[in-house]
Amino acid sequence: MISIRQTAKRLRQSNTGNAMMILALGLPALVGGAGYGLDMAQWYMLKRELQYAVDQAAVAGAYSLSYNGTAGDWSARAEQEYDANRSITTGYATANDSTKGVTDYGSFTQNSVTVSATMDVSLPFSSILLSTPTTINVNSQAMFEKTDGATGCMIALKPNDTAITINGNVTINAPCGMAVSSTSSISINKSGGSGSINPGWVYTGGGVNDKFQELIDKFNATAPAADQVEVNEDASGFVDPFASVTVPTVTGSGSKNCSTGKVSPGVFSGGIDVDCNLHFEPGVYVIDGGELKNNNKTITGSDVLFVFKNGGKVNFGGNSDAKLSGLTAAGAAALGYTGDVKDLMTGMLFMEDANNQSYVSHRWRGTSDAILDGRIYMPKSKVDISGTPSTGSQCTIVVSYEIELSGTAGFSSGCNIPSKSVVAVQENTRVRLVI
Repeated sequence: MISIRQTAKRLRQSNTGNAMMILALGLPALVGGAGYGLDMAQWYMLKRELQYAVDQAAVAGAYSLSYNGTAGDWSARAEQEYDANRSITTGYATANDSTKGVTDYGSFTQNSVTVSATMDVSLPFSSILLSTPTTINVNSQAMFEKTDGATGCMIALKPNDTAITINGNVTINAPCGMAVSSTSSISINKSGGSGSINPGWVYTGGGVNDKFQELIDKFNATAPAADQVEVNEDASGFVDPFASVTVPTVTGSGSKNCSTGKVSPGVFSGGIDVDCNLHFEPGVYVIDGGELKNNNKTITGSDVLFVFKNGGKVNFGGNSDAKLSGLTAAGAAALGYTGDVKDLMTGMLFMEDANNQSYVSHRWRGTSDAILDGRIYMPKSKVDISGTPSTGSQCTIVVSYEIELSGTAGFSSGCNIPSKSVVAVQENTRVRLVI
């Protein structure tokens, strides 16, 4: 018999034997490389699909959370997108369930959705060498944030029907914007007359009826001419910019003294009849029923706030004059307002107690002249400017349930754009992946 040593010697001296040795030595690497490439291709394909599914689930969950916030809704929406974006991985039982949660991101709380999934898979080559399957783990996180959309200084909150009525030779110079949340096809109704109207831009949840076409943007996909108004109809995402504010608590009765010509802040049950020229001292004046009535006198005041409740309302007419400015930042802070709410209350001049007020008409009529530097917030009622009054200011912001201007009334607002003086009336939601 030929010994192993002799066989090896003969194999070493043979050209054919050399080739066999090289093949034998290289075959494991060749097979291993091919197997590894096959496994990696399959692993990458499965992981990519699973990652895409959790990404879409996180985004969908974040959108749902931003609008609703209930666990059942955002979780179900995330699961729906997770299932809808899987095809190959549905054959793996361990991938059929995803783990979802809500967590904080950045400086905000509960503003992001996390989704993770795990899948065990036996890869063709690896399964020969390994007794356990390969585990694929994927994670995703999507956050949402609210961003301001449109801004404005003449804002109507009525959700349906006509919310802003402009009738007659009305003059409007408020280039800081007009906004209406109503979804009516005639949310803004302009008729009669030919007054000059410059609201800067218009955002409405519905449509505009304008016989004189002074509000209609005749251009499509191009900037309107200088003498035209940009009109955005069927818009969405409207918010009440002052929804988070509450009226201050005031105790004790106020007083009026025609001898000194001064009014001290406090509660005025039955209203205030301005029968002499008056200066309002800084502070809060609660009109508890009745009217803040001024027909032929002059009133002044700065760092003041008028609160209307139980049917209390404004009634300015005749030849009355008013030169008033709202709360200062220091005045708002003294009332206990802080943070964003303090910023909203800074400048507040007239406001309703939304919890204790019925629908009324706050009226500026006759030939009254009002210079109002501040914010008017009447979420339950109508602001009615008619006759020949003039309402102007450095910066007047009117936020009311309903607004009507008629006759030869004039309304002017000098709020600078861009400026923190104006308020956001439209809120957009931005969602993005962060992991």
